[in-house]
Amino acid sequence: MDSFDMDKQLEDAFRKIDRNGDGFLTPDEIGECLEKFGFRKDQTDDFMTLYDTDNDGRVSKEEFFKVTKKRVSDKDSTCAMLRNTFKVIDQDHSGKISAEELRKFFSSSMGIVVPKTVEQWIEDHDKDGDKELSYEEFLDFAYEYL
Repeated sequence: MDSFDMDKQLEDAFRKIDRNGDGFLTPDEIGECLEKFGFRKDQTDDFMTLYDTDNDGRVSKEEFFKVTKKRVSDKDSTCAMLRNTFKVIDQDHSGKISAEELRKFFSSSMGIVVPKTVEQWIEDHDKDGDKELSYEEFLDFAYEYL
C-alpha cells in the first residue's frame, strides 16, 4: 500500500470515528467504535494511552495518523525480518524448512540444539503434516518462541 492510499484510508477511518466532526476522537467515540468491531469498551483506555500522545484526553488526526503509521511500519519491519530469516534457514530454497535446516540454523547461530527439540517444534507447528514448516507455519513458530 502506498503512502497516498494509507493516508486516504486513515482519513476515512478517522472521519467515521469522529462522529461530531470536531477533528478529535474522544474516549466515547473510540469506545463505541471498538464495540462495533467486537472489542470491549474498557479497552478504550489502552487505545487512549497509545494514541493520545499529548495527554489532552482526546486523539487529534495528527496523533491518529502518526501512531497508526508507526505501528504499520513496525509490523512491516518485523515481517521483513522474519521473511529474511526464513530465507536464510531454507537453504535448499524449497519454500519449506526441514528439521535438518532448522537444526543447522540453530547450531550455527546458537551453538547447540537438541535434535528431538527441533523435531518437536516442527511437529507442533506443521499443520499440513509434511514434516516441514511452510512460511505461514514458520510465522506461528516464530511468534510463539521469539
